[in-house]
Amino acid sequence: MPEAFSIRPYRQGDEEALCALYGRVFGSEMSVAHWLWKLKAPDSPAENVFLAEHDGRVVGQYAGIPSRLLLFGRETWTMFSVDIMVDPEFRRRGVVTRFGEHVFGIWREAGLEVLLGVPNKKWGSRKKALDIRPWFELERRALLLRPEAFLARKPGLGWLRGAGGLGAGWRAFAARKLTPDPGVRTRVLDRAEDALDRVWERCAGDAELSIVRDARRADWRFFAPPDEDYDVFLAERDGEPVGYAAARLKTRPDGLVRGWIAEVVAPRADPDARRALLRDVVDHLQAAGAHMVLVSALEGAPELELYRRWGFGLRRPPIEVHLAPIDEDLPLDKVRDPSRWIMSAGDFDHY
Repeated sequence: MPEAFSIRPYRQGDEEALCALYGRVFGSEMSVAHWLWKLKAPDSPAENVFLAEHDGRVVGQYAGIPSRLLLFGRETWTMFSVDIMVDPEFRRRGVVTRFGEHVFGIWREAGLEVLLGVPNKKWGSRKKALDIRPWFELERRALLLRPEAFLARKPGLGWLRGAGGLGAGWRAFAARKLTPDPGVRTRVLDRAEDALDRVWERCAGDAELSIVRDARRADWRFFAPPDEDYDVFLAERDGEPVGYAAARLKTRPDGLVRGWIAEVVAPRADPDARRALLRDVVDHLQAAGAHMVLVSALEGAPELELYRRWGFGLRRPPIEVHLAPIDEDLPLDKVRDPSRWIMSAGDFDHY
């Protein structure tokens, strides 16, 4: 019965019980260090984690990652809805609906205007109950660096596993027309330098809606995770920063190694900066053992064509971005237009 549940905000010390709840819901617990980084390290205009309890037992979590949002020329806040979960024993009792009714009111009072997220397939009717709507798709494209590794998995083609020249030839063919400006140089950063702020200043006018992609955000997202190793590349021309990119490796259970380009931040008027970043990030990931590299962009974004021409021609399942309006006066016709956004897979917590 719904009335048997109580909803309350997070209190220090709750993380142990919440990480155990991850184990009951997803089959593996989240580490306390990762939970604290993900949900409690970012600044927030309001409490961003809420618990459902039943007889003193934690049976649900409703959480959002607070992010600064550029919204039609002004900076405000949004929440990326993440890890909304209910103990399997307590599902279909209205817990998530109660969460939404309680949490949305608090976030509205704090001045938040919109909630973003990528609900998984288990959400079902709960998306409708919370007015979380599919808005647009974030396309994902892949570049095969070692096609022989994929072909070798087919019966009778195991001999291709050692045919490294196939991947080198494919890479050279895919990038044959895309030589970047030789004046653009990249280097790997060991901290979030102020140069990232200058990159964002150059890019902020490219769209009306975007996460604020400055040094403060990069420091948390790419340099601080306790168990995810990102490399951040800064592109410079004549000593001036013109773009940056973040990427990491992820090994699948079958042994295939994927390179994930979480985001590429460069002015749309400077495609050479983006090309230089792509070239050096892909080279880095290939040298580190990646079999393929994935990159993302919103449907219709101009950078998507550049990725395709670079060789990222293999389509992967897109990311369906959902949105819940909190502010009733939000101009939804503009917000739902992907051409007004800058967005990448790195905006979401599992990339």
